[in-house]
Amino acid sequence: MNSTSAKRGFSFNEILMTTAIGGIVMAVGIPAYQDYVDYTRLMKTVNAFIHTLHQASTLAKAGDEPTTVCSNSSESCGNLDDWRTGALVFMSAYPDQATPGQAVIHNHLINEANITVTANVPAISYHRNGAVTFSGQVRRPEWTFRNTSGSAQAQLVAVTAQGVVISERAPFQ
Repeated sequence: MNSTSAKRGFSFNEILMTTAIGGIVMAVGIPAYQDYVDYTRLMKTVNAFIHTLHQASTLAKAGDEPTTVCSNSSESCGNLDDWRTGALVFMSAYPDQATPGQAVIHNHLINEANITVTANVPAISYHRNGAVTFSGQVRRPEWTFRNTSGSAQAQLVAVTAQGVVISERAPFQ
């Protein structure tokens, strides 16, 4: 009887080569995936803030009083440094001041870890006629959202004098 047995399984060299290729793919893939997750988290926060600005604009056009978006500081308007805690949306005949006694329409919290927000204005007001007003001596209100979790990513949100919201990548500083 002349019988030949079939070779079964993998050789040591085949297993070693497959493991090495898998390691190389993982070494390249995991950092790229982490950057993707960080960018998605940043854009989720930016888009929620843009939605807040659009909501304020829509409410102002439908109402009789200006709608203001300001930095959140314990249910009242804060200063430039307080944008990291979120934004308040409220309607008032006096858009320069928000107090806890006023009806806050929306409290947009920025609760994403590793995302910081800086701005060049403490508040922006939308009016029924479509006009936009803001305090400070700046050309246009701008907010910069930065991801500080290792991947250098930043997004700039700006509002033009006509109330148009612009979002673009910003240089990470």
